[in-house]
Amino acid sequence: MNYSSFLRKLSACVFFFLGCTFFATAQSLITVGKQPLAIIPVGNTVHVFCNGDDINYNSIYEPDSGEVAASWWILDAQTQTVLKHREFTDRYLPFPFRVGIGYDTLYIGAGNHVSTFNINTQEIIQDKAVIVPDSVGDIHAVSVQIEGTEHTAVVVMSCLKDYLTHGNVVASANGFSYTLPTKIAPQQVVNYTNPSDSSDNAAILCEGSFGVENSFLQLNDGLTSTDILLGKTGNHIFYEGKGHDSMYVTVNGSHKVVIVDLRKSEIVKVIPTGTEKDDYNGPRECALIGKTLFVTTYNSDVREFNIETGAMTGILDSKGKPEGLAVINGKLWIANAYESKSYSYGNTVAIFDSPLAVEEYFTENKNIVFPNPARTSTTISTTFNTQVNIPVQIEVYSVSGIKLFTATTFSGNNGEVNYTFPIHENNLTSGTYFVRLSAANKVQTSRLTVVE
Repeated sequence: MNYSSFLRKLSACVFFFLGCTFFATAQSLITVGKQPLAIIPVGNTVHVFCNGDDINYNSIYEPDSGEVAASWWILDAQTQTVLKHREFTDRYLPFPFRVGIGYDTLYIGAGNHVSTFNINTQEIIQDKAVIVPDSVGDIHAVSVQIEGTEHTAVVVMSCLKDYLTHGNVVASANGFSYTLPTKIAPQQVVNYTNPSDSSDNAAILCEGSFGVENSFLQLNDGLTSTDILLGKTGNHIFYEGKGHDSMYVTVNGSHKVVIVDLRKSEIVKVIPTGTEKDDYNGPRECALIGKTLFVTTYNSDVREFNIETGAMTGILDSKGKPEGLAVINGKLWIANAYESKSYSYGNTVAIFDSPLAVEEYFTENKNIVFPNPARTSTTISTTFNTQVNIPVQIEVYSVSGIKLFTATTFSGNNGEVNYTFPIHENNLTSGTYFVRLSAANKVQTSRLTVVE
């Protein structure tokens, strides 16, 4: 959602063969901190957030009691090596962990305030950058939207008091904030583009009460809200970004993923995850590559589904009980929050090298390259609607997923991007490549054919 407007308005390797489901194990494991919850790609790095071990469950780090601090790890996306990490000795992380990122700043909620950190150095910028009144509840999740020529960071906080009464979403920017009441226990807010009119809206996932069918997805345009009943304990939203008409919501307590049509504002498909034999082994999060949906489950596996048929086509063994996941350079990264078949905390990230062909990761959504085919140079030209005067990352990949070139430019006053890519200077030989542009949370991709 354009939150400035909002405030004004409101004041792998799995193969399907002969109908069988095949099982595969992770190609590599990376050791990180105890209880990894979330994996977030940022440029050429991957950020892993781990919740440590709060033995007394009082959210206070007590090393003399044998507790392990929460931690933040930065890895190289290509080499998969650890670059640096830091411990949080003053806090434990919300669970599930939803963090906000704006440019070089990380936003983490704790209690009634949001702390900011430099995303490169991991140093704290401001402990209480945003404070919410106690009446709205504790901050459960944070997201950030960068807006306007001033590059204003609008901090959006999901706040809950308990799992029985309504919660609140608080949007704050430049000292001004607005509080929007929601259904019970809001735990994730995702900005999305309405495919019907290209307006910026917000999807609010409300977890509801434990064991009760009162979890909702609220689609809010700043004036009205369409409330979609999900079932029991909605846990995670996956949205590919502008140009996509669907949103995928993991519903943990009802053991399913629902596909929401954003044009119709309704559920159009339900995919059962097959984990209902044990209420505590339900699905956690999901991610999409092409037409294949990957779902982490507390059954100690990652399940693969065809989104058109709903059929399960494979199972991935991540060597743990997985929570968060992310698709990075065509590879599937999975956070093992617990050890396999156990609730003892895990400490690994599993990587599946090629769950699907790289071409499916770089799904084309716009012809942004001219001339194409090209010989000596080519112009990359496009428009990011509502994303004006912001950094745009330009990347060129080989068909095997190897990054060959990266640069940063800025969009113009109307969101336009024009960049001349010198082919010969970068030693590209004849063949097919992928050009990928990303700005904020929007991505555009096109093939580039190079000829001699």
